[in-house]
Amino acid sequence: MSSDAPFMEMWLAGAVEITALRAQLEQLEQAWLRAEADANYWYAIANNPELAAQRDRELSDTRCVDVRHARAQLERAA
Repeated sequence: MSSDAPFMEMWLAGAVEITALRAQLEQLEQAWLRAEADANYWYAIANNPELAAQRDRELSDTRCVDVRHARAQLERAA
């Protein structure tokens, strides 16, 4: 039985390594899908002036709200 111990240790180490590699692969696949979705989004924005204008309006609205909020906080702090 003792002659099987090194083999079992190697097998367990290999199983742990495979599990870690599968987890890394899953993370890489998810990152790839997110990057692909981002690329598709920016491609659509770049090729559709209406979408680009809508995005600019949304960003402008968000910035205005953020500035108003920051000003209100400063006024309250003063």
